[in-house]
Amino acid sequence: VLADTIFAADSFAFSPGFLRKLAISDLDIDDARELGRGVPSVDVAVDQQVLALHRSVLAPLLGPEIAQRLLNNELKATDTKEALRLAELYGTLHKAVFSELPANADIPLLRRNLQREYVARLALVMVRPAPNMPSDARALLRADAQKLRDEMVTMQRRSPHAAPETKAHLAESVATLD
Repeated sequence: VLADTIFAADSFAFSPGFLRKLAISDLDIDDARELGRGVPSVDVAVDQQVLALHRSVLAPLLGPEIAQRLLNNELKATDTKEALRLAELYGTLHKAVFSELPANADIPLLRRNLQREYVARLALVMVRPAPNMPSDARALLRADAQKLRDEMVTMQRRSPHAAPETKAHLAESVATLD
């Protein structure tokens, strides 16, 4: 469900007209001044709002608690083919978050932010895993990181005319995964 909704490439396809109408209200500015806070920018940072939502969903999905729960599901299931497996969760996330890679398509800002967050979480698990992160989860995420790196390098080679932002994003992500 998450792959088809929150992580789908078109899930946050706001119209430019709608985005131009978004602004911080005068009341928000007055409240900030009264509370002694900095005055917020008049422009609404939609990309940061969407990223916060993506982070709130990615964090538990790539965390140790869900990993352990899914690993235990295999033991509890009468038919292990019926249980949601950790590899299936990670594979579904990978396909949903990086759907632009097989198509060699330019990657829009909201998607680059989501992908950057995913890559950062993978790198963190590789470098400094949580003490309670199951070994199988680390191994699966390491394999996912290697696969992802290879896919990004392939896209870099196949898309010499990609947008500069897409090229920079891919280069940064590959460097992070190296």
